[in-house]
Amino acid sequence: MRSFGCCLGFDFGLKKIGVAVGQFITLTSSPLPYIGARDGHPDMYQLKKLIHEWHPDCLVLGFPQSVDGQDLSVTPKVQQFGEVLKQFKLPVYFTDERMTTKEARQILFELGGFKALAYGKSDSIAAAIILEQWMNEVDV
Repeated sequence: MRSFGCCLGFDFGLKKIGVAVGQFITLTSSPLPYIGARDGHPDMYQLKKLIHEWHPDCLVLGFPQSVDGQDLSVTPKVQQFGEVLKQFKLPVYFTDERMTTKEARQILFELGGFKALAYGKSDSIAAAIILEQWMNEVDV
């Protein structure tokens, strides 16, 4: 998959879905404002606006599993969100997201202590981590 465009990455949550944009040419990503959700159902207006604004080449979704590789209780909802993403007629890729939320919180803490953690940006930072890991694992 050779491309010079961008992709969007998602860190699924029942109330917030973290979002990041990744650039294929630099293999880097940046967090974006999260998308609101109700019981895992995304705010479709925000999602459509995001896709329209960025014109991504693909969508990458973190796939939650336990450390030993077992599905979690939220895994079926993530799969449902993946089906929602497919309506945009873009390739949707699932990738391992284990430990990304912990890593995102550690980054925030290092940048600003407990105060930084309180702002709720860890979801989109986790999405950026997920996206960079995926871009470095595949041949983009």
